[in-house]
Amino acid sequence: MKIQAKAKKDGATAVFEYNEKGLLKSVTFCKMSQAQMIWVGERLPQHVSVLKLWKEKFAKLFTFSEVAEDLSFDSFWNRYAYKVGNKTQAKKLWEKLKDEEKTAVMKSIAKYENFLRNHPGQAKAYPTTFLNQRRWENEF
Repeated sequence: MKIQAKAKKDGATAVFEYNEKGLLKSVTFCKMSQAQMIWVGERLPQHVSVLKLWKEKFAKLFTFSEVAEDLSFDSFWNRYAYKVGNKTQAKKLWEKLKDEEKTAVMKSIAKYENFLRNHPGQAKAYPTTFLNQRRWENEF
């Protein structure tokens, strides 16, 4: 999940990215002065629950919005990072998915990669197989 905090005064932004456990994964600053970055850094919301408190506490200073994930086929193709098989067929399968399914696929890729690291004898599925067999729904 990515949440953008945009300063009402000057448009400076910070984008907080959280992993599936709600822990802060990264912060990206845009148009922020050094002083602003230090201010945010001293109050860094390390967990998504803290960010919810931020929304209440700093509502006069910032507007908060969720940043939509890129659900394009190219984003999937690059994140899956196993460019084998029929790309055209994989794209057709991707385009048939609903946005909720695409989001689930994108979230499952890191879990799938972790599963493969822990099971070295397991071959990575071709992108078309992963999509066609709905492997993102597996428990990794």
